[in-house]
Amino acid sequence: SSGINAEWPLRPGDGEVILDICIEDHQYNPNNFWNGKWRSSWQVSCSTDGGFGKITGTIKVQVHYYEDGNVQLISSKDESDSVQMTDAAEGAKNIVEFIKKEKSTDCDSALIPLLR
Repeated sequence: SSGINAEWPLRPGDGEVILDICIEDHQYNPNNFWNGKWRSSWQVSCSTDGGFGKITGTIKVQVHYYEDGNVQLISSKDESDSVQMTDAAEGAKNIVEFIKKEKSTDCDSALIPLLR
């Protein structure tokens, strides 16, 4: 498995700060006839005064199994919510927790039925 995370610098707006986050991970396993990829992109905007910020993003999952046939699952889901941004440390922690929760929920709901 190898993945890439990228966070773009904060972009100042009209009294707000915007942060762009992209995450990618993939697993290629040609010996067992399958490949998979997980990608997400997120945008966090918050007031320069702190408080609550808005996080919006898209999660994309793609799984390909090709032994004795060709089966693919391609799934995409948009998410958004508010996150507490009292200070930078708390804001960063809350953003990471939100993304972790959404990743787990979406991957579990998309992939676990395939494993049964």
